[in-house]
Amino acid sequence: MKQQFMLIMLFISTIIFSQQNVAQYYFPLQIGNCWQFTEGQNIYKESRIVCDSIMPNNKKYAKIEGVYLNGYYRTEGSKVYLYQSVLKNLETVFYDFSLNVGDTVSRIVYPGTTHIITVNSKGTMKILGQQYNYLRFFRDDVKSTADGYYYVVYGLGLVSYVGELMYYSCTGAIIDGKQYGVILNVTNPAYNIPLQHSLSQNYPNPFNPETTIEYTIPANVKGETIKVTSSRAEPRDNEWCLFLPFAIRHLSRDKEINFDEIITE
Repeated sequence: MKQQFMLIMLFISTIIFSQQNVAQYYFPLQIGNCWQFTEGQNIYKESRIVCDSIMPNNKKYAKIEGVYLNGYYRTEGSKVYLYQSVLKNLETVFYDFSLNVGDTVSRIVYPGTTHIITVNSKGTMKILGQQYNYLRFFRDDVKSTADGYYYVVYGLGLVSYVGELMYYSCTGAIIDGKQYGVILNVTNPAYNIPLQHSLSQNYPNPFNPETTIEYTIPANVKGETIKVTSSRAEPRDNEWCLFLPFAIRHLSRDKEINFDEIITE
């Protein structure tokens, strides 16, 4: 009887633990993980987790750089959160793996439109030569036809997107050091590592008031950007990356002022 009780407790605790940590298995966010996607016509693009970042809401996110999959993501319990500075709460739930088909994941109110994300379907699918459990999420843009379906696979993350304006699918991935599918030699545009700082800015005009300040920095630096609005100052981005881009662009609108503090080490 005692052995049966211990087995039951172990089974229950295993279920609870798996529910509490399910998002990190569906959407793995270890530094170094990468995905290669194609939209056909022998065009391949890579997305890679380059660092962990502490954002202005004091939460840690994995920074993903790439064309199709990019942004700042974190997992907590059954949810995947996406950091978005335009939102009041600075983040939104983008995926939730505890919900049933038809349930609403989130309603995201952007300036000018609203996105509603729902669980559209779940099941098994074959990708990268193997069968996997998946959930399909539908993002509805209420003001346009820019809707889309996101296929998220257990253990691999986002593997496909099907939308009105775009389609791409995963052809290979490296997750926690293990390779899935075929990894090609996808090269990003080559940059020469600068030896010193440089700064440039375009010239806005009344017909185009946007201005872009571009600067290059040597490798292995820590950067902090502070956004100043009126008399109030707040941190913008504060992150430490293993691999930093050599050129960073900030777009200033209206009367915002950005102060960039660059610390070389």
